[in-house]
Amino acid sequence: MDALEMFPVATDRIRSSEPCAKLILDAEIECGAFISATNQLFGEGAACTAGALWVEELEASPNHLRGLASGWRIVTISAARRLADLMCNRFDGSPSPPPASRKSADRRAL
Repeated sequence: MDALEMFPVATDRIRSSEPCAKLILDAEIECGAFISATNQLFGEGAACTAGALWVEELEASPNHLRGLASGWRIVTISAARRLADLMCNRFDGSPSPPPASRKSADRRAL
């Protein structure tokens, strides 16, 4: 199943004439693909965490909103790095930070 089948709401926006419609559609497709891939590889729990991390990464840097496709990919790469860190911490027995709390994880690192 591809991202458009998994998240059909994204396909409804392509017909919109709003200036941000294409930007929103591209973001939904990128995030949906990341969640879908994570779900297939690691299950539903990891997919939920992946979605939360993706949104956090998007909110963390408004520069991603320039509308370039590569900007969404950077968000995905950053979220994937954080997800991998969380999963590695779980597998090596170390306590892992809550998945949707970057600020608390950053404070613990200090």
